[in-house]
Amino acid sequence: MRRILLGLAMLVILLFSRVARPENEAEFITGLAARESVTYAEGVRGVAFAITGEGTILPFEEALSALRQKEIVDKKWDLKNDDRLTNGKFAVMLFKAAGLKKGLGDALFGLSEKTAIKECGENDLMGGGRPGDPVSGMSLVLSLQGLATRLRARSGTQEDLVKIDLNAAKPETPDETKAAQERLIVALTAGLKQASTEISGTVAATRGAMWIQPKDSAWAPAKEGDAAAVGTRLFAGINGQAQITFPDGTIFLVQPFTVVEIVSAGKGESTGGAFYVVKVASSFGAVRVQVGEKGFLSIIQVGSPTSYATALEGAFEQRAAGSLAETEYDGSKGRISVVQGSW
Repeated sequence: MRRILLGLAMLVILLFSRVARPENEAEFITGLAARESVTYAEGVRGVAFAITGEGTILPFEEALSALRQKEIVDKKWDLKNDDRLTNGKFAVMLFKAAGLKKGLGDALFGLSEKTAIKECGENDLMGGGRPGDPVSGMSLVLSLQGLATRLRARSGTQEDLVKIDLNAAKPETPDETKAAQERLIVALTAGLKQASTEISGTVAATRGAMWIQPKDSAWAPAKEGDAAAVGTRLFAGINGQAQITFPDGTIFLVQPFTVVEIVSAGKGESTGGAFYVVKVASSFGAVRVQVGEKGFLSIIQVGSPTSYATALEGAFEQRAAGSLAETEYDGSKGRISVVQGSW
């Protein structure tokens, strides 16, 4: 009898652990991104997280109650927490959470799942699909990112921790562009081949929910003064942002809802220049870069799954969204090279 009771107790613990509050939002979001499909509970908790913007991952029952009060979740839905989340139900939640406008037919007869999918697709909140299709983890994360961006824009955009101007490029002649491109190639080759001494950055400023995971360590709240050494990952929450500064003055501005990983950071023994590889680590989010002091060789690579950028000087932003990636930079053709490829 005792064995039976012990077995039942363990079963209850295991079932509860599937919906219990995770330690932090970094674990919740990065864990979802790698999943082939997600549950109704995870969708509910994700939407509740996106609309609060406070870095809080509520337990399923609390999140469900909050969304029902806001009429984001239909009280008639008879779904269990571990049921598979479908496109149709998720689109309805996104539609209502984003405050999209109903048509006359929807107002009279109720919002259909097909209409919600169509409207969410047109408003860059999801990629479409059939109502009964399962929602993947990456789709959920990208939709939550889109929802959070929309809600932030509605409430007013906060100023960045540090201004990095992507429109500050100086005019170049064709000869200057060619010369700069040649320097870029030489510098990149030298940086890849030369021996280097590892250097570390510092978390200079944070805003909102910001998490840090040093190499071989667990996620913890990030604070000013934390070391950002090689192997460190950082996660900016829905309203989070972090400024990472290196000794040569190079700045990485981690944008909201982004995971970045410092793959390498070193000072070349032969050139004295700094060399960085910083990767947008989870196929979503963005990082803005200001290359360090002019005349101090700085080669920056910021990667996503499908592209990377290299720069000697200037500023640029690298963004990733699932299988897509793009780079916005300050207009100088010679100082920054954008290459489509894969890490």
